[in-house]
Order: sequence, then structure tokens, then C-alpha cells
Amino acid sequence: MRKTLLIGIALGFSVMGFAQKVQFEQAQSRIMEPIQDVFVRPMVAEMKMLSTELKVYMASWQFQEKKITDLTWQDLRDAKANAAFHAAISDGADVIVGATYYVRNHIDAKGKATDYGVDVIVRGYPAKYVNWHPLGDSKYSASDEKWVNQLIEAKKARTWHNNNAENQADAIENYTKN
Repeated sequence: MRKTLLIGIALGFSVMGFAQKVQFEQAQSRIMEPIQDVFVRPMVAEMKMLSTELKVYMASWQFQEKKITDLTWQDLRDAKANAAFHAAISDGADVIVGATYYVRNHIDAKGKATDYGVDVIVRGYPAKYVNWHPLGDSKYSASDEKWVNQLIEAKKARTWHNNNAENQADAIENYTKN
């Protein structure tokens, strides 16, 4: 009986083995995320010179409450930017082309140099942006390509140069103290 029982159990397992189906699956997939970005179509504008003669703007008194000895290089850069802004506004311009600056002690109403603040004198050509249009606009495409591509290449060259040059100055500056 014992032998019959063992044969029965063995047959039962073999029948169960045939009744079970072997499952096999293989899957392949690629994960690709869509690129999401924002692109702004570049705009092109022309400059209309408001004056073809060099203009010298009135001195702009900057940092009136700050002693000259407490001014930093950043303060001087900010003073020049502020003076250029006021010069442009005074002429209804968007920009002062070829701006140069002269910074000195503030000169009071009596003609004496003071210890507080600086005067910034701006020289340049006032200009306004006109004829705005998208780069590649069919009406202007041919004329834009002639000069925009040259500017892009020049910008690449300047970027390379600036990244590979040490202590480059944008302009020659002379500082004097009495």
C-alpha cells in the first residue's frame, strides 16, 4: 500500500506539472522624456540717431550723502549708469551711443569741490530704437541676415576672448587724487 501511495503521489505531481503552464515574458522599453523649454523669437531693431553731433550732458550729482572716501568701485559704476539713464531721459532717447564718462568731486554752487558725492558728466550720441520686428520676418529677412550673422560671430569671438583673457579692461581709465 505504501508503494501504491507513493506512485499515486508521484503521478499526482506529474499531472499537476503538466497542468501548469510555464509563463515567460520579456519586455523592452526606452525611456524618453520630451524636452520642454521656452523659446523667444529674437527681435531686431534699428537705431535712429537723435543727434549726429556729440552731446555733453550736464553734470549729474550722485551719492550726495556719501563721503568720497567711502565710495566703492561698484558705487562709481552705479553712478555712471544712473547718469547715463538721466542723460537719455533728458533727450527722450533709449540709449546713449558711444557714452564716455568724466567723474569728479561734486562742485557746489560756489564752484568749490565738496567731500560728498560725485559729479558724472556723460558724453555721447542720443538714439532711439525704431522699426522693431522679429528676426527672420520675411519683409526684412535678407537684410537682417547680412549683418546679424556677422554680429553673432563677433559675439562668439568676444566671448571666447573674454573667457580666455585675464584682466581685460573695457576702456582706458585714469584715476587721479590731489
